[in-house]
Amino acid sequence: MENTVDDLHVNVPLFNKLAQAGQPSWPGLYALLTKNGGGFYLLLLGTLLGVQFWQSYIGAVITYKAKPFEARLASTYCIIGSTISSALLGRWIINHGHALDFGILCQTVKALDYHNLCKAVNSIHVDAFHTILLAKIALSHFIHLVFVGPATAELLQSRNRASNPEEVKCVDKKFTILRVISSSIDLVSLAMIVLHTLYIGYVGTSNL
Repeated sequence: MENTVDDLHVNVPLFNKLAQAGQPSWPGLYALLTKNGGGFYLLLLGTLLGVQFWQSYIGAVITYKAKPFEARLASTYCIIGSTISSALLGRWIINHGHALDFGILCQTVKALDYHNLCKAVNSIHVDAFHTILLAKIALSHFIHLVFVGPATAELLQSRNRASNPEEVKCVDKKFTILRVISSSIDLVSLAMIVLHTLYIGYVGTSNL
C-alpha cells in the first residue's frame, strides 16, 4: 500500500518538530497576571466600550421613563468611565515614547497661525494622535461626571418640587435637551473608542 502525503507528513520527525514549534504553549497564570500589560489594556478598553455603548444607547433608552433610576445609573457610569479612560490614557503615555510628540501643532495654535493648521495636524505622530483620542474620551467622561450628572440631579429635584403640569413639562423639556447633549458627547466618544480599538487590533499589544 502506497503512503499518502499525510502519512509521510506524520512519519517524518522534522515535520513533527516544526508543527510543535508553531503551537503556542500555556505561559502560566503568574505570567498572565504579571507580564501581560497588553491583555489588561484590552480588558479595560473592552470594558469601557461595552459600558459606554450600553449606558448610552441601550440602558438609557430602557430607563428613560424612570428618570430617578436613570440618574443613579448614569452616576455610576460616569465614575467607571472616568476611572478606566484615565487609566488607559496614563498607560498609553507611559509606554509610548512619541505619545506627546504633537509636532508643530502646539506652536501653530499658540501663534494663531490657522493657515498652517492642516500642516500642523499632519505633523502629529500617530502615537500622539491616539493620545488626543484617549484624552478626549477621558474629558467626555469628566464632563458627564462634573457637569451633566449634577445638572441632571438638579433637574430631577426641580421636577419633584414642581406643583403644576406646566412646571413639570418645562423641566422635562430641559431634561430632554440635556440628554441630547449627553448622547451627542457619548456618540463622539464611542466613535473614538472604536477607532482606537481598531488601531490596537491592527498594530498589536506588544508595546502596551
